[in-house]
Amino acid sequence: MMELLFECYDAPLINFGIDALFSFRHNAGETSGIVINVGHTATHILPVLEGQFLPHHARRLNIGTFMLADAMLNQLKTRYFYGKNSITWPLAQEILLNHCYIAPNYI
Repeated sequence: MMELLFECYDAPLINFGIDALFSFRHNAGETSGIVINVGHTATHILPVLEGQFLPHHARRLNIGTFMLADAMLNQLKTRYFYGKNSITWPLAQEILLNHCYIAPNYI
């Protein structure tokens, strides 16, 4: 892959890393914090202390948006028995993506 980028696309340099940490360093303006990266099948918790990533303290939770949307779908179908045919997978995913978030002031 690197050879393709250097030779075919004339890339001057390549930086491989964790995208959530790149985003934290670029957008946060802080040197220390916790990065929570929620993916489709897993959630990663990545601590950063004074600009340095601490990989030995990083954790992976096997809970992602797929499992959360599936649990929400099952809850909605159980609670609204008469409308369970109108509650579909895309609707549960849309509710999750548009209305669920992690509170920034959780402390």
